[in-house]
Amino acid sequence: MTDSGVMAWLLNLTPQKIAQAAPATLTEYGHLLETFAVGEMLRQVSWSEAPVAVGYFRTEAGEEVDLVLERDDGKVVAFEIKAGTRISGADLRGLRLLKDRLGSRLQEAVVLYTGEHAYRCDGWIPIVPLSRLWG
Repeated sequence: MTDSGVMAWLLNLTPQKIAQAAPATLTEYGHLLETFAVGEMLRQVSWSEAPVAVGYFRTEAGEEVDLVLERDDGKVVAFEIKAGTRISGADLRGLRLLKDRLGSRLQEAVVLYTGEHAYRCDGWIPIVPLSRLWG
């Protein structure tokens, strides 16, 4: 389902339920947030005059990157979406692996999260509050 508001209603994902921090609820919330963020970014990508290939990255070991955008010149921008208010080194594994595989083709790798502060990790990964994209 691509309408995150309807899906939240169907799952009964209220702010109160999320605040209880039950693992199953947080997993549902994380999936819902990822669906919302990817959907909104794809709407913005649709405005591009140049062709953009859309995909994701996943290794056999299960490391992943939620959204990978490749321009027609081969340059890539990657996004990882996290429902948490803190980002750990483990949250960056997929982006690091993607950088190892793509090298200089990876133009930017961004983590969007529900925290309040923007900063850089490892000197090259911007960690940005999701709210800044539409705020």
